[in-house]
Amino acid sequence: MLVDDDINALRQRQHILLRQQSRGEITQAQLDEELSPLETEIDSRLQKVFEENDKRVRRELEKERIRRETMAEEVKKKEKVPRASSPRGPKKNSYASVILEKLQKRSLKTVDVVTDAVLEEKPGRDRTKVKSQINVMLNEIKKGKKPQFVMDADGFHISPKA
Repeated sequence: MLVDDDINALRQRQHILLRQQSRGEITQAQLDEELSPLETEIDSRLQKVFEENDKRVRRELEKERIRRETMAEEVKKKEKVPRASSPRGPKKNSYASVILEKLQKRSLKTVDVVTDAVLEEKPGRDRTKVKSQINVMLNEIKKGKKPQFVMDADGFHISPKA
């Protein structure tokens, strides 16, 4: 519904003229003479109101489109952010802490030997899970995701960062 005081006043004037003509106070010629510019003015004002509303709707749609794009970009950024490991390191006596401890021993040369040593110290977990966790931890250290450790020259053992 349109709410414009100028248009409402013009419509009121149009109504008054039509009532005057129906009562016989003015002739059809006088009605046509006064009504024609009045209707032209009403039409031009309505056209202006419609154009303003159309511009407003377009602006709102553009704002909504931009908002959706920025939200989609933020979601993509959040998805790509890797989960940071705890700066304090793994919990005491967890599989991660035992694995890190075993990877620092020079006597253990392969992933299988390290897996056996971890399961010997802390049994109760599937061998393949422990083995995959060791590989994941080695890759994280190689990529620098665990800044408290450095990969040794042999590419398998680790040492704490000084």
